[in-house]
Amino acid sequence: MPVPPSPVLKAALRWLELLPRHELSRARALFRSLPEFNDISPTQYEAAYDWLQERKFLDSLPHSTDLRTTIFTAAIADTLWFSDVDVLITQPEDLPSDGLRAAEAVGLSNEDAFAAVWHSWRKVDAAQRAHIGRAGEKAIVNLLSASGIPADHVSQHSDGYGYDVSATLPDRTLHLEIKATNKRGQLRFYLSRNEFETMRRDPDWILVAVRLNTELEPVSVATVCRQWISETVPADRKANGRWESVRLDVAASAICPGISRLSSPPATSVHGMLRGEPPWPG
Repeated sequence: MPVPPSPVLKAALRWLELLPRHELSRARALFRSLPEFNDISPTQYEAAYDWLQERKFLDSLPHSTDLRTTIFTAAIADTLWFSDVDVLITQPEDLPSDGLRAAEAVGLSNEDAFAAVWHSWRKVDAAQRAHIGRAGEKAIVNLLSASGIPADHVSQHSDGYGYDVSATLPDRTLHLEIKATNKRGQLRFYLSRNEFETMRRDPDWILVAVRLNTELEPVSVATVCRQWISETVPADRKANGRWESVRLDVAASAICPGISRLSSPPATSVHGMLRGEPPWPG
């Protein structure tokens, strides 16, 4: 959805400033009669009101002390670039033209707009990652169950194990850390320090990547190489500094189809996806 025109964003800000203090009819009369409001047409004020209704602002008027940021973040939330903020926007100069225009319309500096974009994206990204992550874990549990492999979804009980699912085989129990994505051509995930340290201690720990479709159904499964993880995570440089979480962009060479210890014969009863069918797309 495109960012609304600048006059509409200005008008939306004025609506939110006036409506807590005036009835709707009184606010409309002020927009028509006061000279300071005449830079925006009545049609644009009504377009702004409709936009605020669509965004559910008028159901419960926001009490934010910075309505400018409230309007700005709502305006850019559905842009094509917002979901890839972490890739596309690393400094204020990277803000796209529609984002810069929206910031100017509501009176935000480029620095303030940049901070608002990242603050809003982090909240949305965290919620999306959690939702996709839960879907990926559930998918692996279901695939294991369909293969007759007892599975315990331990992350539903606690996030302190350092893995999400245990899979009981005749000779060992695998500890699976599940990372899920619904983006094609990219495998990016966050690894906690606890997950990494668990990998270092536990020879049965496996990092499993699950690719989901737009309905969050599994389409392929792969294993991420332990050695690649060890060589890629940052090193603590001093005793009083320690990383606790790291973002990893996985190289194609570090991905093996299926779950490594389930993917070779004679495990014919194992679901094909767990054996690497179809292969992880490049």
